[in-house]
Amino acid sequence: MVLKVLYQHVTQFLRTKLSRVQFIMVVATLVGLFSGLVAVLLKMLVHHIQAWVKQVSVSDILVLTLPALGLITTVFLVSHFFGGQIEKGIAMVL
Repeated sequence: MVLKVLYQHVTQFLRTKLSRVQFIMVVATLVGLFSGLVAVLLKMLVHHIQAWVKQVSVSDILVLTLPALGLITTVFLVSHFFGGQIEKGIAMVL
């Protein structure tokens, strides 16, 4: 809840001080920065999981179960966080 209020105050402050184009550029820069950091973290996580699977003696079973676990996780995330569907489109900037 505190993060939401902080986000709203920062967004409102930036909207009053910046033009529309400047605001979009700041938001685009932040989105690019955070998505790049998440991509690096995801890549590191995949490499650590790969190294762990190679070390485990039952790696044949893990090779079969990890993709299934990934599919189940994806279905769970889509059904609980995206309302059961993901749509193409552009989000409206308020």
